[in-house]
Amino acid sequence: MGLTKLKPRFLSAFQLAADACKVLFAGYLAGTVIDSHSHDTDNVGVITKGELSLTLNGKTQRYTVGDWYHVPA
Repeated sequence: MGLTKLKPRFLSAFQLAADACKVLFAGYLAGTVIDSHSHDTDNVGVITKGELSLTLNGKTQRYTVGDWYHVPA
């Protein structure tokens, strides 16, 4: 298990990894837009600051502090 600092499109990001599990702690600049993409695994997130507009299957939903979301693989 280890903590890895990530750089790409994040304002700040750390990944905690263990066997068959990864936890990503990420921060984005306000107004960040991420192109449509997919993952091989389910993704679950909790909003701790700010908000997130997430579009799945053509439907956009807004999440705010305390909300959690699930993105199926």
